[in-house]
Amino acid sequence: MINNSNKSIYYYYGSQYPDTILPYYSQFKSGDNYKIEKFSSGDVGFRSCVEGKFSIAKTISYILFDAQTIDTTPWDTVRAKYLILKRYDLSLEDLQRMNWTITYP
Repeated sequence: MINNSNKSIYYYYGSQYPDTILPYYSQFKSGDNYKIEKFSSGDVGFRSCVEGKFSIAKTISYILFDAQTIDTTPWDTVRAKYLILKRYDLSLEDLQRMNWTITYP
């Protein structure tokens, strides 16, 4: 993922598509594991083969959050107000066409 914005972001990914509900618990307490700094890039892949994930789900959702919001707002508020920056719902073909790179914004 390439973060071309002037804000640090956190990302979440999952196979809940088309469900738009955020998970009950924040995964962002683990620090920088899910953070990409402003004007920077980072790996947001899976620990196993990405293609294998698509045998279970046809669409993987990547949800981006403003890091400042995550760092200063209780997760239940983020979840209730759906305080996201962007949601990408991508198929395997989408990721291949994008050369495995998601660019924000």
